[in-house]
Amino acid sequence: MSSNFTFTYALIDPIGSKAGMDHYDKALAKGISDNGIKGIIFSNFKHQSSEINCRLTFHNLGKRGLQSATSTVFGFIQALWLARAYKTEWIIVHIFTASVAEALLLMLARLMGFRVCGIVHDIETLDEFSPGSVRKIVIRRLLDRRIVHNRFSYDELERTGFIDRGDPFTYIIPHVHFISLFESKSTLSLPQQKRTDGLEAIHPKLSKAVSEGKPILLFFGQIKRPKGLDILLSAFREIRSDAVLVIAGKTRDEPWQ
Repeated sequence: MSSNFTFTYALIDPIGSKAGMDHYDKALAKGISDNGIKGIIFSNFKHQSSEINCRLTFHNLGKRGLQSATSTVFGFIQALWLARAYKTEWIIVHIFTASVAEALLLMLARLMGFRVCGIVHDIETLDEFSPGSVRKIVIRRLLDRRIVHNRFSYDELERTGFIDRGDPFTYIIPHVHFISLFESKSTLSLPQQKRTDGLEAIHPKLSKAVSEGKPILLFFGQIKRPKGLDILLSAFREIRSDAVLVIAGKTRDEPWQ
């Protein structure tokens, strides 16, 4: 890919396929491309299509601790240099934590002339280690634009003072969907018997619930305490419903048996 090529934005994501964010990144890039805007992804996975351009700058898969941190720092710097070579104006970053390291990398991006859009995924619960003052600098001062996925997150940014009330540069944009991942696996076109056979293999109670037309609530993804599964389980015991709760994910940090 020629360095003379120009991209409107660069999405820089060191997490990528370590936690399924590669699906998010590709869906987001496709959505932006569908609206006539071309960009490039810098992450730890490879992908190339007419709609999505991707470069491998992070080599942190299977690495932990210092090795992972080093890959993140050098990968981010490499992504910034490549983005400048591609004459990119905006960079997009995911904000899960807002530590001193993130602050320094975003300061470098600003010094290099980039405008920064941050997708702020977690306000407090998943970042319990960074001082509030540092988080405030990252979110309030170092981001030119902020995106949250729901009204609750927007209100929390206001409540914590990370943005001013009614901030015009913070936008509520719904989470991208992953429907395309399941189009080839859809069972909706199968006969009812085939569908229930497939569900029976997952769990006998799930097949029974579907055949009886019961409401089904799905909790999926990484299972860790900040996501509040314990609260959901407590609340679910209190509701008057014949709904079935399906928990499908992998545990993190502590046992959930």
